[in-house]
Amino acid sequence: MRLTNCLLPALLILMIGLDVDAQTACPTGVAPGSAQCGPSNNYAEPPPSTPLGEWINRFGAMATDIDGAGNIGVAERKFSREEAENEAIAQCRSLGSRQCRVMFYYANQCASLAEPYRGDKPAGGLTSPGVGPDTAASSKSALARCSDKNNGASCKVVYSSCSKPDFRKY
Repeated sequence: MRLTNCLLPALLILMIGLDVDAQTACPTGVAPGSAQCGPSNNYAEPPPSTPLGEWINRFGAMATDIDGAGNIGVAERKFSREEAENEAIAQCRSLGSRQCRVMFYYANQCASLAEPYRGDKPAGGLTSPGVGPDTAASSKSALARCSDKNNGASCKVVYSSCSKPDFRKY
C-alpha cells in the first residue's frame, strides 16, 4: 500500500513535466479528446493538397443543311464549342450544301444521331440527336427522340462519337 501511495504522486509529477501533443483547449467540464475540444498549441494545419493535373474539355457538334439535301457534318474532340461548330459546318458544306447550320453541340460526353428507316433504307423524316455518358446511352436517347418526332417510326443510329475530356498531368 505504501508503494502505491509513493508511485502515484511521482507519476503525476512526471506527466506534468512532459510536453504532450493533445487537445488542451477544452471548454470547462469537457474531457480532453472530446469533439468539443480544440487542438493544442502545437497543432499546425496540414499544407493544402497540390493538384496532380487538370481536366481539359472536349467538344463536338453536328450541322445539317438547310437546302434539304440531307447532308450532315460532324466534329468531335475539339478544344472549344466554336471550333467544333465551325468544323461541322465546313464538313456539311464539303458535301455540296451551300447553307448549313449547327443543329447540336455537346461537351465532355457522347452523342449519337438517329434517323427514320424503313427496312434497310432511310424513310425520310426528322433526324434526332441524343447524348449520354457512353455511346450506348446516347444511341438509346437518339432512337427514342427519333421515334417520338416521327410518329413512332423505326429509327436507326447513323452516327455515334464521344468527346470525353482529357486529363493532363502536371
